[in-house]
This record gives sequence, C-alpha cells and structure tokens, in this order.
Amino acid sequence: MSPLLRLKPKPRLKTKGRDEPFVPWYFRREIVETYESWYTGKGARMDRLEKKLLRALLPELGEVRTLLEVGCGTTHFTRWFAQELGLRAVGLDLSPLMLREARKWWDGPLVRGDAAALPFPDGAFDAVAMITCFEYMPEPLRVLQEAQRVARRGLLLGLMNRWSLSTLRRRLQELLGKNPFYQNAHFYSLPEILGLLRRAYGPGAKIAWSCTLFPPVVPLEAARVPFGSFLALAVRFPDSPIAGGAKDERRPHDA
Repeated sequence: MSPLLRLKPKPRLKTKGRDEPFVPWYFRREIVETYESWYTGKGARMDRLEKKLLRALLPELGEVRTLLEVGCGTTHFTRWFAQELGLRAVGLDLSPLMLREARKWWDGPLVRGDAAALPFPDGAFDAVAMITCFEYMPEPLRVLQEAQRVARRGLLLGLMNRWSLSTLRRRLQELLGKNPFYQNAHFYSLPEILGLLRRAYGPGAKIAWSCTLFPPVVPLEAARVPFGSFLALAVRFPDSPIAGGAKDERRPHDA
C-alpha cells in the first residue's frame, strides 16, 4: 500500500542525460491509476496468501472492532478489513492521488495525514495496520510510537521481507533502472524489525510473527521461517486490554 511519510531529500536521477528530481511512485499519476489492477492479475496469489496470514494473526491483538490502516493507498486492504472481517475501518494516506483513486473503490472514511503525526486522539482505535508501507517511512520509531498512541490494543504489520529472493530481485531491478517502486524503500529482516519494535514498545509487548510467499520449490504456505517474501507481525501493546478478561499467556509462536 501507499506509504505515509515525510519525504527525505533524494538525489536527483539522471534519465537519458537529463537531471530529474526523484518522485516517489505513489505521487505519480500513471502508476497510481493502474495500481489496483495488479491485485486481480499478477498479484492475485500474493494477495490471497497475504490476507490469509493477516487474518490468522489478527486475533493475537485481542478483540478488535475498530482499525486504522496507515498507508491505505487505494484501500485494497482497508476494504478487506471492513467488508470481509467486519471491522469499522478508516484509511489514512499522505498521497492525495492515492486517496482520489481510493474513492473510486470505497465510500468509507478516508483521511489525509502523516504516519509520524497521526490526526487522531489517544486511543481512538483498537488497532493500527500498516501493510507494505512501513518500508518507506524515514522516521520508523516515531511512526511506531504514534501507532501505540492511537491504538488501544496493538499493531498489525505486513512487510516485504529483506531476507527473501523477491527483495533481492527488487534491488537488482532497481540497480538496472527497471523498477521505480523501491528507490526510497528500506527493507527489514526479522531481527531488525523485532529490535525496532522492542525499542518502541519495550519488553512487555507480545509479538507474534509468521511468513508466507516462499519460493515455489518450498512446499509451505505460511510458517515461522523468516525467508518468505511477506513477513507479518501482530504486536500487542503492553498493558493492552485482553478480550474477555482472559489470562495473558504467551503462545508458542510468540517472539
């Protein structure tokens, strides 16, 4: 999805001898207007497996009824949270182009805003979700802290895994000038994102994780093997309420 960020100055790109300013893909109309079609074509299998894993991890946060998706883009996942999972979802994005495109697909609440300074009061939602947008955020620690401020229970995070063949391919394509999507992205490995989450939330946070989208030769859909292309984490914040007053017990797959 589209990232929410404060843009860092980027080096100017040379294209056919010309010095041109860097423009992130989510501010480029020709990409934004065709973005949603990817999910029904080449990305259909990826979409199915990512949603299956996110659905499996969401209960780790406890009872979630309201959710803010940061970096909602065209609201592809926002709509899924609302229509398939029955949540009261709000989409937030920095790009006006993305929000304009999102309105073609969804009539739910949309807000333009910055992930590092969310325009909502404390505890406004049960959970915050960020699906493949965190990679583009230049103030990741502040973004995580803002998520905790506005969410009572926790964070659902979906990442493009640094430790995957897909990310290696993306970087090679970027070096060859054939991929405009990742020039300002930072890909996280499992140890790196776990360390950042511990810095943001302390040792009291309960973190569950899993991966999906393994190479075709690997007979797995989802597993706690940190080499799938999509890395998903559910982070229950310290002192968050637990559904039904249940005893707070760590499950075997918690980090």
